[in-house]
Amino acid sequence: MRKIIVIILVASLFLAACATTQIKSVADVITAPEKYVDKGISVQGAVVIDNRVKCTLQVCPEDNACCQTCSADLLLSSGDALLRIKGGTCFGNNCEMSCTPLEQNKKYVVSGILRQENSEYHLELADYKEAANEE
Repeated sequence: MRKIIVIILVASLFLAACATTQIKSVADVITAPEKYVDKGISVQGAVVIDNRVKCTLQVCPEDNACCQTCSADLLLSSGDALLRIKGGTCFGNNCEMSCTPLEQNKKYVVSGILRQENSEYHLELADYKEAANEE
């Protein structure tokens, strides 16, 4: 009986902690990332394509100027602050790209675990929802 009570209490504490997760700005996370590393967080921002686009190196003929295949990472942006999102991608060609599962230039609240690789940080995508318009 004691084990059941302990399990219920632990589950209740876990659910209460999840329910009170505060939505962070990208700037909050980038300013002090060590506070959030290996923790579940929710971050709000607009999705943009990383400017480090990777394309095939073929030379496109004049009649097919968009012949290169390209891909790039997703970033969450707020002002000048950028946070890489792992678990999504952008793809297309050297003229046009689209992203999945998040759409470029839309605002989202993205939830996941903040990870550090070398000196860079990224958010492992676990869940997302479109952010409410604040107009």
